[in-house]
Amino acid sequence: MNFTNALPYIVGILTALGAGIKWMYGALRKERDRYFDLYTEKEHEVEELKDQVNKLQIKIVKLEASKKDAFFDDGGKNDN
Repeated sequence: MNFTNALPYIVGILTALGAGIKWMYGALRKERDRYFDLYTEKEHEVEELKDQVNKLQIKIVKLEASKKDAFFDDGGKNDN
């Protein structure tokens, strides 16, 4: 087989491989972008939940402190 006769087949194969790689890269990029969007959405939700947890922890600390203050205040009033 002569090289000039095989040249169209070689070019066709290389073109098909190039198109396949380009399609695969585009599909992977779409998936990456989709999962990145999901990640940022979940990251935002996690930050909101962390803020809620911190607020609730502060509330718990304030309640515990107010209980201790009330206990000490009652103890001091009974001693007088």
